[in-house]
Amino acid sequence: MRYCGRDFTPSEIERIRQLLTVPQMNRARLSRQVCAELGWRRDNGGLKDMSCRVALLRMQADGLITLPPPRNPKPVAYRSYPHIEQAVLQPAIIPTIDLATLNVDPVLTKADSMLWNGYIERHHYLGIS
Repeated sequence: MRYCGRDFTPSEIERIRQLLTVPQMNRARLSRQVCAELGWRRDNGGLKDMSCRVALLRMQADGLITLPPPRNPKPVAYRSYPHIEQAVLQPAIIPTIDLATLNVDPVLTKADSMLWNGYIERHHYLGIS
């Protein structure tokens, strides 16, 4: 199986399953352990920890493994503000953009930040994670 640019053999996926049985194994520790054991490293020698986490999530989505629950699940803050939820959950639109009239406004307030996060979660392919 191929995840995040790396091919995982059935024996490697079985090893990941074995690591999941270790007491006190959480997602961060698991990804570091998998990278170390499989030699999954960046060009600078560091572990490809975040790529591994994404790969593990995709393996779980494909039913190959079951990850432990996240230690600190992030609540979706914008949902407590109805006007923001209304704006964010509208159907996606693809506007035409005139770059000559484009304005870039800084996010300065908490309400603006929550609106931004809501838009990113709704419209960006990576969401907020």
